[in-house]
Amino acid sequence: MSDDQYDPRSTDGRLLAVLVALDPIADATTHPIDPITSDRARTLLEEIMSTPLIDDAAPARSDVSPAPRGRRRWFALGGAGVVAAAAIAFIASNGASPTVTATELGLAPIDPVMSMCMAFEPSQLAGVEVAFGGTVTEITGDQASGSTIRLEVDRWFRGGDSDVVDLTVPAGFTAALDGVDFVVGTRYLVTAVDGVVTSCGLSGPATPEFEQIFTDVFG
Repeated sequence: MSDDQYDPRSTDGRLLAVLVALDPIADATTHPIDPITSDRARTLLEEIMSTPLIDDAAPARSDVSPAPRGRRRWFALGGAGVVAAAAIAFIASNGASPTVTATELGLAPIDPVMSMCMAFEPSQLAGVEVAFGGTVTEITGDQASGSTIRLEVDRWFRGGDSDVVDLTVPAGFTAALDGVDFVVGTRYLVTAVDGVVTSCGLSGPATPEFEQIFTDVFG
């Protein structure tokens, strides 16, 4: 058997016969198929590998060093892989929703009518553990089952660094502070001790005067 044809009794020969039978215009005589080990196949392979993918007659860029001809295709595929990996990394880092950190505090169930408070003095703020300024963004629940007030924090004076604070209100009580209802969109200055919001003037709507007291006390 020569290198220019397959033995019809071999596996390759039988495969060739099947392929020729599937192609009505081809046969082993008019369309000979060389084995990969033949001289003609080796010559053709060398010619393919040495043919540049980029036209050498085209003007070359001065800022790009030419790659060896036989490796240009691999460089192109590698570059495409790097771009795809960068795109995936961008999606992974930007596609997901940002993590929001939260602190939970309780709102003491105090009846304003029954509670007695001493006159507020700025020095009383020095003893609080938590102090922040934030705007109410959401109030969920109801008086019957209890509710939660979410504040988006814009400034921590003491005791925290979370993005939001959730104030939990016990069932049977309204979402109020010293008798003043919390309102979505309104900013408040809030302090707490032992995880419970302090009242009697230590927390309340963020008026300019109250804000200045917080700044003076906490710095």
